Amino acid sequence: MLLRDASLWNALTEADHELLTRLETWHGALFRWFERELMERGPLEWPELRLSLDATPFAAQARELVDGAEVDIPPDIEELRGALAQTARALALKEPMHLLGRGP
Repeated sequence: MLLRDASLWNALTEADHELLTRLETWHGALFRWFERELMERGPLEWPELRLSLDATPFAAQARELVDGAEVDIPPDIEELRGALAQTARALALKEPMHLLGRGP
């Protein structure tokens, strides 16, 4: 959603931004890149962002996600906030479970 409508980034909280940019998967690198692009160039349309992605190691994954999405469904900020809340809960559960596996 964010790559299709970069203006949604400004509707998110700082905590949301931090959550996305600190993800340990390639998604975190994507959102760090995305945040830099927004700061340097402002909110761009997907075709412009898509061209900039070519220089990144996660370009193929990001293009697959966005190009494979249903474009006739408009991005919904409430749906995005719900997905972020779900991600935050999953990450909050992951850390204590990781600690349990370390032993005494």
